[in-house]
Amino acid sequence: MKNILLTYMDERHKEKIEPKGEPAEGGPIITISREYGCPTQEIAEKLEKKLNSNKVFGKKKKEWKIISKEILYESAKELDLKPEKLEYIFKFEKKTVMDEVLGALSSRYYKSDKKIRNTIKEIIRKIACRGNVVFIGRGGVSITQDFKNALHVRLEAPLYWRAQKIREAESITYAKAEELTKEMDENRKELIEEFYGKKIDNTVFDVILNLKTFTTEQITDSIVKVMQIQNMI
Repeated sequence: MKNILLTYMDERHKEKIEPKGEPAEGGPIITISREYGCPTQEIAEKLEKKLNSNKVFGKKKKEWKIISKEILYESAKELDLKPEKLEYIFKFEKKTVMDEVLGALSSRYYKSDKKIRNTIKEIIRKIACRGNVVFIGRGGVSITQDFKNALHVRLEAPLYWRAQKIREAESITYAKAEELTKEMDENRKELIEEFYGKKIDNTVFDVILNLKTFTTEQITDSIVKVMQIQNMI
């Protein structure tokens, strides 16, 4: 028992040192953050298709790829854990000190919360360095904030508009949909700030688009146009 506790405390001490990230010269990359209820996957898929079309660039260019769940799988592989052991991070759950201690005592495969989060950061930065990727959520805007060749997009819409979409999709009352939307908005903000290490405001985003005002097609075209203006493509 004593040796296991000492090992746990030793690992906690080591993890106070932040791991060195990859140089922030990679890219180009896009991160898409969104308020709950915004159809991000649809926009990301349209964006991927447009960026890989010959109208945007020639066939010899490297193809763009959407990245989301791959972060979970690659991080799990790096940590020698099953992906479901990392899902709690993106379900906005946190381990208590007691969870950490009991986990260390009960499994030799135990990895602390901080170790898991640092590994996720490292994986995202490695993928970003490869370039031509579209990150959907996962705290990507925080972790790649220092990348020069990056475009950080934020998708928003009025609360009532999003709550109505959730009400229809989940077949729940409007009141419940509104409550869920507010809760998820706060959880996503906390995740971004957790990875960023401090409070954020809208200045971390380069482009903010209103889904109530524009169609998904118009939003996709707008992102591509900004990328062209920025010489990203």
